[in-house]
Amino acid sequence: LRGDSRVHVNAPLDQIPLFVRAGTLLPLLSADVATLASYGRGVVHLSDRRRRLHVLAWPLGTTSAIALGTRLRSRLTRHTWTLTVSGLPPVALQLEAYVPGCITNLRWRKHRLPAHNFSDRFGILRIDIRGGGTLEAGIAARRPQTHGCGHASRRPTPRRTRASLS
Repeated sequence: LRGDSRVHVNAPLDQIPLFVRAGTLLPLLSADVATLASYGRGVVHLSDRRRRLHVLAWPLGTTSAIALGTRLRSRLTRHTWTLTVSGLPPVALQLEAYVPGCITNLRWRKHRLPAHNFSDRFGILRIDIRGGGTLEAGIAARRPQTHGCGHASRRPTPRRTRASLS
């Protein structure tokens, strides 16, 4: 969208449309955190979910973000997307990233990940990782004749795993 313009978007009353700039890394707290305060009973505090992040990413160029002491650095080139996680390592990081192409391979800390450790359906990479390191995704162009990557539509949906990718 260009600045100084109006956009009308149809959205259900219980959902707020989210517009982000390409290249955005958006770290979020766990959805069940009710307060950032250290006091209160019967609610989930930030300290109850310390070092747990959910990150939404729209890779473009080189961008970075910091959340709860964890540094994130994203870099997209023609054939590769890398996400480096450093600083205070997260206990758990749930990643959802729009990848502009088909994932040809995925590595965490230089180790190739089997398909059951992630999902790459509909152009969205979903993976749960732990600790610090570098996630590297090889990317190829989408095939117009298959409206996607071909392999993703034939492969069964991988189960989300909480297993540590250490």
